Amino acid sequence: MRTLAKSGKGLTRSELLEATSLKSGGASSFVLQELIQSGFVIESPPRDNKVKEALYRLVDEYSLFYLNWIETNRTSGTDIWLRKSSGRNYASWCGYAFETLCMKHVPQIKAALGIANVQTQEASWIYRAKTPDDEGAQIDMLIDRADHCTNICEMKFSMHRFKIDKQYASDLERKIRVFRRRTKPSNTLFLTLITSHGLEPNDYAQRLVSSQIQLSQLMS
Repeated sequence: MRTLAKSGKGLTRSELLEATSLKSGGASSFVLQELIQSGFVIESPPRDNKVKEALYRLVDEYSLFYLNWIETNRTSGTDIWLRKSSGRNYASWCGYAFETLCMKHVPQIKAALGIANVQTQEASWIYRAKTPDDEGAQIDMLIDRADHCTNICEMKFSMHRFKIDKQYASDLERKIRVFRRRTKPSNTLFLTLITSHGLEPNDYAQRLVSSQIQLSQLMS
């Protein structure tokens, strides 16, 4: 649980075992399955159905909050939370928590996209660079649709409207480029951005984003 709480994008089984120094076998498998069945952890299947590439994420909201903010807190005084919430760790925690929230609301995401009645398969996708010149990429949620379309879902938390800057636009282009190169998809690809307060309109957003969803749509 502590190891998964520290991971920014989830861990594969082999990465989790290595980070915790646990041995592969029945005992570790039993622990993982108990955490999944009790709702503390989710297993995101990979797009190619390779079991060893499945991603495990801590999704229990209180556990994530406790391990990040309560267990390690050794400070005292007034306005502690206000001071901590202005740091980078807070932004990272918010981003992870928001991604987790989105993954628990796939039916609402489909409804917002207008594909509630379309048969879909959700998966994660990772390609790790093999050489220094190679490009790697990770996509946290793909929605492969029976109508021969695929939504590449990016989830971004922000206190205000989220703005795609030059660096993030380059990152999005890399993800799509690597995904096309490594999977050679026959489906039409659509980049979907899921944000907390909407997307700031600019040239990058107009050029790259096919559809956008706000947090309020997941809660309706």
